[in-house]
Amino acid sequence: MLPLIPAAILMAAPPAQETPRPLATVCDEAVARFKAGSLDEGMKLLDEAQKAHPRSAKPHWMRAQVHLAIAGRAKGHAAAWYRRLADDELETVYWNPDSTRDEKANVQVLLDEVHGADYPDVSTKDPEAIKAFQEAETHYGAREFPKARAAYARALERDPGFILAMLYIGDTYHANIGDPEAMAWYRKAAEARPTYPKAWRFLSDACIEAGQPEKAEEALMAGLAGHPGNRLLWLKLAGLRDQMRRPMKKLDFAPPLVPDWNAKGQLTLAATHAFVGFEGQTIWPVLLAGILGGATVEVKDPAKGAPPMDTPFQKELLFWTLAMETLQKHVEETHEQPQDRFLAQFLRFKQDGKLEAAVLLLRYQEAFRPDLEAWKKAHPGALQAFIREYGYRP
Repeated sequence: MLPLIPAAILMAAPPAQETPRPLATVCDEAVARFKAGSLDEGMKLLDEAQKAHPRSAKPHWMRAQVHLAIAGRAKGHAAAWYRRLADDELETVYWNPDSTRDEKANVQVLLDEVHGADYPDVSTKDPEAIKAFQEAETHYGAREFPKARAAYARALERDPGFILAMLYIGDTYHANIGDPEAMAWYRKAAEARPTYPKAWRFLSDACIEAGQPEKAEEALMAGLAGHPGNRLLWLKLAGLRDQMRRPMKKLDFAPPLVPDWNAKGQLTLAATHAFVGFEGQTIWPVLLAGILGGATVEVKDPAKGAPPMDTPFQKELLFWTLAMETLQKHVEETHEQPQDRFLAQFLRFKQDGKLEAAVLLLRYQEAFRPDLEAWKKAHPGALQAFIREYGYRP
């Protein structure tokens, strides 16, 4: 008979867990690495901070700042890529339930700054209009709303195209929550400059406060039709639809290859992990090379009926079309459905005849602007219909 073994011996001792280092310590070390020019080491430290303190917004906020700094030094596809990464980090802070009200407000300010270069000019060059506007700002800061309104109105009278003055007249009425004059002026500013996201956002906020969520949704979708790349409009729409019990789905663009560009702008693709299968080995490398500037398309003698390839949008659409046609053929031959969620959904868009709308909305960059405006004229209301039908956001 075997002797009894004490229970304490039978129970395996749990592995010792390392105590996470303080958040401030790790973040300070990351800053030191960044200042020393060690970008990869700094990012690894932020990964450590995020893993050890998952509810903190600080690592995401710092990573967003790094991406924006890189984007500011980059051009073309590289700049757009890093701005999108910054958008993603700021979005995480925006949705973090532990983020303070000030942190969320800072996210909105920074997102406006990220995309501010793409906004239309809503200012004025008229000296008298500028003077009246500055006077209005002083009155508004002192909460003297009637005086501010009168000064904004003088600025607008001097320059009828001074959209910011038009918008801020609405703000003077918005001080009285629910005042219909606020919505009227916000709408006037938005319709006068449909590509100015802030006007649509202000209109949406006023509609929500007036208990009109459907009109708020319409305003946000109109804003996205004018500026599909504005992440803040997407976040506002997603939050509103959550409240309306019609939640949106985020379609993450997370390929198994990470792009990088050298000083000459040449693209390289690095695998973050082993990527196997048809999609990883055949679809993604060629698609990324095409849409991120690693491949040049030049057609000297286009065949009759060939799609145009003169603009950045036309070239990107070409690569999406070729990729989806190749993927569709693979599905038909093997009877295997795509494993990558992003590619699977874009294949559905292609099958539904909605690939152009998907690229314009979910892959937008400001270089697509001429094609966007032409496409909207040919397909009025189609972008809003796409959002309603699929409920996806970038």
